[in-house]
Amino acid sequence: MKRKFISLVTLLATVLLSVFCFVACGGGTAAAEVVETTDTLVAIRVNETDGAATLYDVMEDLQEANALQFELSGNMLKGLNGKENPADFSFCWILYTSDSEMGNSEWGTYEWNGETLASAILGGDALIVSEGETYLWVYTSF
Repeated sequence: MKRKFISLVTLLATVLLSVFCFVACGGGTAAAEVVETTDTLVAIRVNETDGAATLYDVMEDLQEANALQFELSGNMLKGLNGKENPADFSFCWILYTSDSEMGNSEWGTYEWNGETLASAILGGDALIVSEGETYLWVYTSF
């Protein structure tokens, strides 16, 4: 009986750890496209997703397809398409989204193509993308 209990606990722990890694580690898939790019703006639209892909997962796929280029410093976006944040962070890349569940308009908004996008509540490493939504990186000062 004791062995069955230990085996059951070990199995349960393994399953929970696997689920945690799947959710926390990202690695989901999504089909997305860069719909606009300038020196100070990059707009990404997600066409399909498996529900597990983060914005950085999408950006990695777009980088592999040569649609954009980005650099990270830890989990923070350091540079996008050759434009880097200065050391004093007087300017930096700010993330906005059309996804109302993942945006907070009290933190700031950005008007783009007749649509008001809200400041994202999570960074690109944690933000799970949604089908049909737009994610906008804007290089701006605070």
